[in-house]
Amino acid sequence: MMKFKKSMISIAAASLLVTGTSAFAFSDLPKGEEADRVERLQQQGVISGMTSDTFAPNAQLTSGQAVQLVVKALNLKASAAEVPAWAKALPEQAWYSSSVRIAAENGLAVDASFKAGKAMSRIQFAELLHSGIEALGDFPTVKMYINVKDEGNIDPEHRLALQFLLLTQIAELDEKGYFHPDAPVTRLEAAVMVSKAAEFVANQTAVKEDQGEAVLDLSVEPVNDDVNKVTITRSELPAPGYGVRIDRIEFTEDGKAKIHYSLTLPDPAAIYPADMKEAAAFTYISSDYTPEMVKP
Repeated sequence: MMKFKKSMISIAAASLLVTGTSAFAFSDLPKGEEADRVERLQQQGVISGMTSDTFAPNAQLTSGQAVQLVVKALNLKASAAEVPAWAKALPEQAWYSSSVRIAAENGLAVDASFKAGKAMSRIQFAELLHSGIEALGDFPTVKMYINVKDEGNIDPEHRLALQFLLLTQIAELDEKGYFHPDAPVTRLEAAVMVSKAAEFVANQTAVKEDQGEAVLDLSVEPVNDDVNKVTITRSELPAPGYGVRIDRIEFTEDGKAKIHYSLTLPDPAAIYPADMKEAAAFTYISSDYTPEMVKP
């Protein structure tokens, strides 16, 4: 969990996030993809600037801003979970209270040591963002290790979050392979990361909802005169780890072997090859029957 030290809450703390939108582009953003991401978040009502036309991209992000940014960008909602006593005790009128309570209800990396005005480090923000993504579901990634030159400066409890963000390209190392975990995260860095995180969640959710469009093939291979090996192959996988499972076989009086199957999602704890293109499930049936697939 993140640790926040005592600090005064800045009046400007709320300026990163508001419910309204602005029609003005920020004049102090570098041209390119990062500026485009910030302006899309602005148009969506997720963020605002320090003034009507400035964003202050290099300013440090506070903990209050960070929590509200993650909650709004990932569209997290209040849950049925009980709000911790420390979150209930936050001032009702404080601009960050609602988002902090939602974060606490959803199990995000925020606790009783929360101080809204304290600057947040890059690794603290990575942990917070990763916990926000996890609150929305299990999103598998290819299991591999990315070398981080300054990993020795990162607490072991935070390394999983960073590896996830690096593998999904939500976070990046510098050109020399360093993450600089203890450096304060800037407003621009945080905005770009939450933009990428929101895209990742949306894309993964779309893949899960598109399971009915899987490309399947049924093949029959004789084992001997009496038995055939029947294989269902799923190709054009949306990502490594997606598969197919044979659930049961129904033998009919007219000589059909109706194979009932289901499509499977990746196991978050499993390791899958990055170049995995197809998956298969097989069974053995009598050669007296003609196999056919039955959609779930």
